[in-house]
Amino acid sequence: MRRFLHHVKRWCLAFATIGLSQTTQAAEPDDHELIYFVLVDRFSNGLPDTQDDVDPTDPQAFHGGDIQGVIDQLDHIQAMGVTTIWLSPIAKMQSSRIGQWGAYHGYWITDHMEVEPRFGDFDTLKRLGIELKKRDMSLVLDMVYNHFGPENPLVLEHPDWLHDTGDIVDWSNPIERRTHRVHGLPDLNQDLPEVEDYLVQVTRHWLNQSAASGLRIDAIGHMDPNFIDRLGKRIEESHPNVWLLGEDFQGDPVGLEQTAQISNVDALFDFPLYYALTDTVCKRQPMGRLASTLSMDRVYQSEVQPIIFLDNHDLPRISSICNQSDLDARLSLHVLFSLRGTPSVTYGTEVGLDGLEEPDNRKDMIWDSETNLMDEIHTLWELRQRGPAHTDDEVLALTEHSLILLRRGETASWLVFVHLGDQPTEFEWPSDLSHLRVLQSAHFEQGQLTVKPEGPTPSAVVAEPGSVHRWLLSGQPPRSQESQTWNFEITADALCSGSTLSVVGAGPELGNWDPAKGIMLRPNEEGLWSASIEVPPRQVYAWHLVVQPPEGSAIWEPGMDRFTLIGPSSDGSETTPYLSTAHWAGKGNCP
Repeated sequence: MRRFLHHVKRWCLAFATIGLSQTTQAAEPDDHELIYFVLVDRFSNGLPDTQDDVDPTDPQAFHGGDIQGVIDQLDHIQAMGVTTIWLSPIAKMQSSRIGQWGAYHGYWITDHMEVEPRFGDFDTLKRLGIELKKRDMSLVLDMVYNHFGPENPLVLEHPDWLHDTGDIVDWSNPIERRTHRVHGLPDLNQDLPEVEDYLVQVTRHWLNQSAASGLRIDAIGHMDPNFIDRLGKRIEESHPNVWLLGEDFQGDPVGLEQTAQISNVDALFDFPLYYALTDTVCKRQPMGRLASTLSMDRVYQSEVQPIIFLDNHDLPRISSICNQSDLDARLSLHVLFSLRGTPSVTYGTEVGLDGLEEPDNRKDMIWDSETNLMDEIHTLWELRQRGPAHTDDEVLALTEHSLILLRRGETASWLVFVHLGDQPTEFEWPSDLSHLRVLQSAHFEQGQLTVKPEGPTPSAVVAEPGSVHRWLLSGQPPRSQESQTWNFEITADALCSGSTLSVVGAGPELGNWDPAKGIMLRPNEEGLWSASIEVPPRQVYAWHLVVQPPEGSAIWEPGMDRFTLIGPSSDGSETTPYLSTAHWAGKGNCP
């Protein structure tokens, strides 16, 4: 309720201040938006270069991209259906390198109040805002609050503002992540009131000088989320229509939800889904990997909007993740646009830019590439426009290589079928969807995208290898509410006396991968280990068997995760217990 009232206040104040602020009046992102990330220096050169260190042949040097270049290419960006442009940091940045690494990316700021001269000035930034407003597009600025460049005058002027605890050594330690330096960069202590005041002043300055409607907050995982909450409230007082997008670089949905609850950001990058999607599509891991991650939406109690993506400037390009397979890269796009959340595309995806590690994943935009996915991305975005804006994904069926999802909305739903096997497969149309009309369908199969208008409900569908099928349906079936009983019966060989056997997996029900919090199995006289729990229906759970010997560390069973779909039984009953059986063949560390 607190978050809902917080948003209502923002919207009301936004309407009340229309015409009084330069900030574009834009709602927070939903499933109908499309974000396009621009690494400014690598995108487009719109103005003559005046700096001596611009060298497009050097991957660590500045390459000449600027804000005017973004303005010049707005037709290109808009043609894909993009509604929001997210710019990499454009504040004045360090010129010299740190070791072998160049500063072109913008995250080593030397003057928080000025535009990087290579990129333009505030007048150019304002012109960008004017052009975006003409197109009903919005702007997200990248704000770096955690650290800055070592040449920033604040190092000498305010050394008391900085943490002096050394570099991060243990990246899994939450205290180190928040109070130690990232790769030696000066690290601000946001707990100090004077530091918070300064960062609020910086933020308001950039909002006053631009048409930004959103702020992407870099490295939120390295700061106390309470600081982000305080900053957001203070920015809301002066700029009530600005939304906050946090980057918490972690793959644990439970951890992301904790960040969302405390920081009160409006959106977070969905790193758990990124890892699951690329593992499934590009690396052909079992479909349960993606399905179980989507089912972890059950832990999200906040109203934070997930931003879904395939790559960015800190990750390998999707083309390279997919081993240079253009078909798999396109397949990844089709799966991405079929899922809940706000899709975000990195510059160059539409022309097949590749690259694994930095700086290879930050190549210059190619303007004469033979690869052109602009029309395809635009079609994918248009397909989303007909469906509901705020949805969740419910797993209806799962095999090793296939997945059927229902994306629920209040007035319409999407049925999505993804098949990544190497042979054709057939699935029967879900019986509880047979009463819904098909308003539109889209099929990506054998590298071709086909969109069809309203048609009859099929009784069965044959899917080719590497295909994605979507049907827009009128309304939605009733949601299954009753919990299900999940039984485990595990046989085991050669467990040491005093050892225990547990089921450990994703989500709070299974201990969220913590062996100490998993489901303890109890043996009977015949050596059958068992347990029972109640779980929500139509969820996919990823789990492993874990042995805790009398002495030493927990021992995990080898191999991939196990995946179990909990759903209504074949006869429609909601009360039939589910049974998972397995065999532990390993040995404990016997004394």
